[in-house]
Amino acid sequence: MEFDSSKLTLGGGFAGNSKAFQCPSCSGFSSHLWRYEPVDIIGDANDSIKFIIIAQCQACDDFSAWITNEITIAHIPHKRLDIKDVSFKLIFPHISEGIPKPNNDMPDEVKEIYKEAGEVLDASPRASAALSRLAIEKLVTHLGATGRDLNAQIGDLVSKGMPVRIQQMLDSVRVIGNNAVHPGQINIEDNKELALSLLQFVNLIVDSQITQPKKISEIYNSLPKSYRKSIENRDS
Repeated sequence: MEFDSSKLTLGGGFAGNSKAFQCPSCSGFSSHLWRYEPVDIIGDANDSIKFIIIAQCQACDDFSAWITNEITIAHIPHKRLDIKDVSFKLIFPHISEGIPKPNNDMPDEVKEIYKEAGEVLDASPRASAALSRLAIEKLVTHLGATGRDLNAQIGDLVSKGMPVRIQQMLDSVRVIGNNAVHPGQINIEDNKELALSLLQFVNLIVDSQITQPKKISEIYNSLPKSYRKSIENRDS
């Protein structure tokens, strides 16, 4: 993830609004208020610095912290310096590489757990897998499932016509997440790739069961009423 800024005034202090970019906390594309601080490079013979950027999202009010990568910037006090081509690395909150941003239609209670699962993926794939299982518990409830436990709830969705591929993804997250909490035949302790796949499954399930039906309904309902009535008569 990269921070996009057109200009910074060197010397430290509050710099104002940046160009809009994707917030690592809420995943929204929003403008940010940001503050920058120079960081001295110990042992550097040249008068050069790196910058830490503290950005506050104007959509969710959460903060993120960024630092210039290996590029250093000459220290020119009290002058403006165009660094629009300089890339920045996210250092807070921690987000593991390769995790897709949560689907825009992901329910908030699911999104919160999804993001937490992504934050702990590098440190503990097992914890991430357990959180992914918790995320689908919330998701199947949102989808209207009933039953005494997650296994029964998935079965309820299957009885209502849920596609087999979605059932397989749900059961994969359920079983692997269970093994993460209660060790069994599947060892996920150091299996980051498997835990990442569960996060990807959560996103795919949201896309299939929420985003796609919504998009189809929007387009179908945009058809003239006479056409829709003709289709209903055909299929009645």
